[in-house]
This record gives sequence, structure tokens and C-alpha cells, in this order.
Amino acid sequence: MERYGKKAYEKPRIKQNKLLLSSHNHGSRKNGLLIKVKYTKTHVGHDCELGRLSLTTSDRLKIASKINAKIPFDAILDEVRSSVNENLKRIDLLTRKDLFNIERDFNLNKDSVRHANDAQSVDCWVKEMCETGDTIVRLYKSQGMLCEEHPSLHVNDFALVLMTDAQKEILKLFGNNIICIDGTHGTNAYDFELTTIMTIFADIRIQPKTFMSDMADNYYNAWLNVMIPVDHRLYCCWHVDRAWRKNLVKIKNQEKRVEVYKGLRTLLEEIDEKAFGLMLDSFSLKLNLDPETKDFGVYFQMFSKKDIYKRWAYCCRLYAGVNTNMHLERKCKIFEKWYGLLNVL
Repeated sequence: MERYGKKAYEKPRIKQNKLLLSSHNHGSRKNGLLIKVKYTKTHVGHDCELGRLSLTTSDRLKIASKINAKIPFDAILDEVRSSVNENLKRIDLLTRKDLFNIERDFNLNKDSVRHANDAQSVDCWVKEMCETGDTIVRLYKSQGMLCEEHPSLHVNDFALVLMTDAQKEILKLFGNNIICIDGTHGTNAYDFELTTIMTIFADIRIQPKTFMSDMADNYYNAWLNVMIPVDHRLYCCWHVDRAWRKNLVKIKNQEKRVEVYKGLRTLLEEIDEKAFGLMLDSFSLKLNLDPETKDFGVYFQMFSKKDIYKRWAYCCRLYAGVNTNMHLERKCKIFEKWYGLLNVL
């Protein structure tokens, strides 16, 4: 019992989702003291609170399997909440604390956790790899430390680069034609970004000709700092499409929103460059003349510039060695399947 001012407040207790069995009053004496017990037939005073019920065994097992598959807690919670309907169940009220309890009860973090502190746990793992002679760790910089080899890294930056010897040889052998870089966030609780470098098995060239990444400039700028410029810089169309869909909310009319998106996809997939140019001018003009789509038209202007549309239009990548971004899309789908991640940069 806790007291707030003069009003007594009793903490809610875990319910069994059923009526208590009927009983009777009982009294007895012990050491000269009279002890009376009054057993109430049913729980009264408030309804059975769903949030205070325990998760069912089957629900706990399902969640444990997801945690064991290394699916992030945020992804698990989002998946559960997206399936909520009018028939509310206990699992619909799943919390992060529930996930931690299940992880603890099923002992699911024993293989990866070297220390209760995540930073120290990673530090211990890196030291283990170095002591065993494993060369998978190519670069490691913990937060709070300076890196003399890479002075551009700030003291609060965290960097961990992993690459097996086999991956290194593949990059040397096939990384002379096309390089793809993709960034994914939401895979941890610290907002650290996971960056993946991919190459495509193709004919060996003297130097990379095509660079594909998301629409941010940071990856390509970093590439130029240590590498030579490429002939073709391409945007991953998965990211372009996602950016468009995200900004379609600027169009309030649902029917026009669908119509505009179909137009965007038609532009994206057009392989005739002359036809693309005519379609782009007509599409942009139509967006800006309609008051309901004008806001999106202003946003789309950045995509209609010549030096920009060459990075996303199919017609401008026919001879770049990669027509679409099937390789990055396949990688993104893997994340969606195993991690439930939709927040890929």
C-alpha cells in the first residue's frame, strides 16, 4: 500500500483472469493473539486489467524465437503493434520490459554478452578476436578514445569494421567494376549505423566505373577522399522510391496521391532517354500547376535536375553495368525478413 497525500492507493496486482474460489471465514489463536482471516469470493473494486496479465506460454515462445534470431526489440514491438485489432489481447500490450524479461528467462544473451555494459562487452569481444588471431576485425575505435591512425574520427565516434579474409579477396578480385554502399539504422539501441560494402561478381576492370549508394553525399565524398572518381554515380532506386512515398503525404487527395506515384514509377522505369525527357517536363509541369500537388512538385524539383535524374532514371544506367539495384534490394529484403527493418536509410 502506498499513500499519496491523504488518499490511499493500492498498487494493481497480477490477476489470474478468473474468479477466485469461494471460501469461508476462519479464526484462530496463536500465542494468545486472535487471528481472523476473511476470504473474499471474487475480486471486486475494478475490472481485470489486461496489462497486468502474464503473457501466454506460446506467446513467450514465439517472442523468444524472434529474439534468438537477433531481431531488434523495436522491430518486434512494431510488428506486434501493427497487428492490433479490436479484439485486444495481452500480447498487443507487449512492452520492452517484457522483451528483456523473456531474453533473461530464456538465457538468450549468454553467447554475445561478455559484460553487462554493452561497450565493455564489445571491447571484450574484439580483444578475444585479436588474441585468437582472427583477422575479421579490420578497424576498431571505442567511444571516449582518440584514434591516431584516423584523426578524422572524433573522440565520441564509434567504429567497428569487420571483413573476413575471404571477403577481402573477393573485394580485391571483383571490386574493380561496381561498388555499392548501403547504410542501415535501427539495428541497435544506440543509433549506430550499419554500413555494408557490396561488389558484384563481374568482369575484372582496371578501376571501378560505377558507384551506387543512397542519396546522401557522405558515402561518395568519403570514397573520393581515398579513391578515384567513377564514371557513373547511381542512387539505389529502393531509397529513391522510399523517399518519394514518404513525401507523398504532401498530397492530401488520396486519388491524386496514387496517380502521382504511378507517374513517378513510370518515369523511373522508362528506358528511352528521349521519351524520359519529354515525360519529365510534362510531369513536373502538371505537378506545379495543380494546387493539390504543388507542394510535392516543389519537392520533386530536386529530382528533375539533369545531374540528379541521371542517378536514378533507368534510361541513364543502361550501360553502367547495373540496370537496377537488384543487389541492394535483395540485401534490404534480407533485413526485412530477418530483422523486420523498414527504416533503411
